[in-house]
Amino acid sequence: ASEDPDPVVAETVLRTLAGRPDTPENPPEFLTSHRWLPLKRGGRAKPSEVLPTNARQLYGTQGNELGLDATVQGRYFSQLTWLGMPAAPPITIVVAHLKHCAETGTEMKPDVYRVLSNNADQRVVRQLRGTPCIQVTDGRFVSSETVFWQQTPFGKWSTTLPESWLVYKPFFDAVGVKNEPGPAEIAAVLRAILHEFGTDPIDPSGETAVHGCWTRLSETL
Repeated sequence: ASEDPDPVVAETVLRTLAGRPDTPENPPEFLTSHRWLPLKRGGRAKPSEVLPTNARQLYGTQGNELGLDATVQGRYFSQLTWLGMPAAPPITIVVAHLKHCAETGTEMKPDVYRVLSNNADQRVVRQLRGTPCIQVTDGRFVSSETVFWQQTPFGKWSTTLPESWLVYKPFFDAVGVKNEPGPAEIAAVLRAILHEFGTDPIDPSGETAVHGCWTRLSETL
């Protein structure tokens, strides 16, 4: 259909812009206000509405991926950003990607934590506190109350973050990860054990974890 976006036309426009001897401070309005760039999943969008393929690990299905070949995007990256395409996805979209991965059990690249650490002071990042935003295995996310930097005696009911993730500490600080458990975190572990076993007898690993909880709790009193 005539309404379908044409990647060849888009590439021709970008090539023409790249060939200009000088670049005006502001791009022409007809290229910024109209939807003429193709999207990866179909349709068209304004330059300000698309995101580069090389940042897809940061937004997944939560952003509009530009439907041009990655080599073409790289060749005309400066023209695309001049027209209004973000060089990197907005933090709100990165957070939305994290939430989507947590809700759907989808593996998330740790690079997301790098970006969120660099923006840990933003409200949208701090609001992740108390939500399952920490990926402990591929596609499995938990909240910060059972995640620590130091080893604990709680077995599978807590997670010790790897030392290599200290580079993301600003993010983990923002969402409430502690060095070691306090009373509130121990209570959360006990609730997790109770939730798993309910009225059934607790198995040996659960007994060990419960004993570890009471031991740690006594040490904090």
